[in-house]
Amino acid sequence: PHCFDDERFVTVGLRPTLEPVNEVLRLLHPLLFMHDRQLYNFIEKCEEIEQINMGMTDEAERRQNKTPPYYAISWVITWFSHSIDSLQAACRLFDLFFSAHPLMPLYVAVVALGKYRRAILECDVADFPGVHTTLKNMDIPSHATLDELCCDALKLFFKFPPSLVRKAAKRQGVQVSRSVMISLPDYTHGTIWDAPEKQHDILFAERMRPVILQAIPSIWTTATALSIVGVTALSLYQLCLQE
Repeated sequence: PHCFDDERFVTVGLRPTLEPVNEVLRLLHPLLFMHDRQLYNFIEKCEEIEQINMGMTDEAERRQNKTPPYYAISWVITWFSHSIDSLQAACRLFDLFFSAHPLMPLYVAVVALGKYRRAILECDVADFPGVHTTLKNMDIPSHATLDELCCDALKLFFKFPPSLVRKAAKRQGVQVSRSVMISLPDYTHGTIWDAPEKQHDILFAERMRPVILQAIPSIWTTATALSIVGVTALSLYQLCLQE
C-alpha cells in the first residue's frame, strides 16, 4: 500500500538529514494560520520576541533565520506515539495515518493545538522556553476523545487541503518543497477511515453512493444470469436422475 512508499510515509524521519522533516514542519504554521488565527499570532509573536532578544532586530534577518516549529518534531517523526502513553490510542492514530494523506499528522497536530489553546494562550508570550515547553509537552487527548480529534482533523483536511496550505505557506514567504510527500495531490484517502461503532464516515458513504448506484444494474444482471444458469443446471441434473 501507499503508506509504505519510500518517498511518502514512515521513512520521512529516517533520512540522513532532518530536511525532509523540516519540509513538513514548515507547513504546520500556515495551516494553523487558517485554522486559528489568534493562536498562530501568539506563537509567531513569541518566536519573534525570542529572535529579537537574540539580536535579530532586522525583519529580513529574522525571516531568513526562522526555524521550523521543532516543538512538533516528535509528532511528525513518531506519529504522536512518543506523546501518548496508551498503546490503543497510538494504534488508533496509526489507523488514521495509514489510510490518509501523508500530511494528515499536521492536521491532527493543528486540531490538537486548537483543543489545547487555552493553556497555550495563558503562557507569557515573552517566555519562549516556557511556551515551547508547553507546546512540546502538550497533552494529546486520551483515547476517549481520540475519535473526535481524528474526525475534526479529517474535516480540517477537506476544508483546507494540502494545495491550499502550500499556497498559504508561499504567501507567508515559506519555502515550499517540491518533494513527493509535499506535492502530492489532494486525494481523499482520509475518507476510508471510519470511527468505530456508533459513528460512521458520512463523507465516504456519500462519495460512494454514485459508485454503488452505478454498480447495482451490473450486480442485478450478473445475479440474474447466475440464477438462470443455476436453474438450468438443476433441471438438467433432475432429468439425468429420472433417466
